[in-house]
Amino acid sequence: MPARHGSFRAFGRMVYENAVASPYPQPKTAVMLTDDGALSTALTASAFPSEVYVYVGTKTNHGSPIDRAGLTNGNL
Repeated sequence: MPARHGSFRAFGRMVYENAVASPYPQPKTAVMLTDDGALSTALTASAFPSEVYVYVGTKTNHGSPIDRAGLTNGNL
């Protein structure tokens, strides 16, 4: 279910830069997310705060289009 800001609650409460869903037809929905860490503030490459997250949900035959797409019942 979309939140007020146009994000998805199932994706967590982080600020993310990109969310890319798998384009292949399959029973599961896979979305890769990268956080919006401030890379320019790190003094060394090992201190970069950015991370990659994977959301996996199961598509359904009922509910809203967002429910059917597997974007409300998955895990981050």
